[in-house]
Amino acid sequence: MASKRVAKRGKVRIKVRSVRPGDGAKRRRENAASRRCGPCTACCSSMAIDELGKPEWTPCEHLVDTEHAKSRTGTPSTVPVRISAEQLRTRGGGGCSNYKERPNSCAKFRCQWLAGMPLTEEKHRPDRCGLIIVDTADPRAVQARELWAGAASEGVGKDLITALRRAHLEVIGTAPGEQ
Repeated sequence: MASKRVAKRGKVRIKVRSVRPGDGAKRRRENAASRRCGPCTACCSSMAIDELGKPEWTPCEHLVDTEHAKSRTGTPSTVPVRISAEQLRTRGGGGCSNYKERPNSCAKFRCQWLAGMPLTEEKHRPDRCGLIIVDTADPRAVQARELWAGAASEGVGKDLITALRRAHLEVIGTAPGEQ
């Protein structure tokens, strides 16, 4: 846990937050423990699944009752990312009709929001902000996959990209149709 102290400089009081090693890992664990995919199925439509021969940016054949999320301006996603509440209740495992027998890559995959990335909040769930943040081979970089046009340059998505860059992460943007 980070400690807080107040430093005085002239007449201005400045709060200084000291950060100890491991604080980020602890927050990541706490965030991850409280997060669930819920109706978000962004990874099922934006990521490739080799075991199923599913290319990226195409909906998985096992998705059920998908809807298209929309940006605040009403721009629809080209990738279905939401399912109905009824399907959530009956399936119990998101929007996958094959959830119990899903491929290993699906079972192991965690976007950075679900994995508890400390810079992310509830509003950054992929179907809400229009970006799914995934790891890259370089630990100093992340990939921001845009679920609808303009998600990385407007509103919550833009704020998330800015926060990632301020944290000295290289952000690699990708949209449907791009490699």
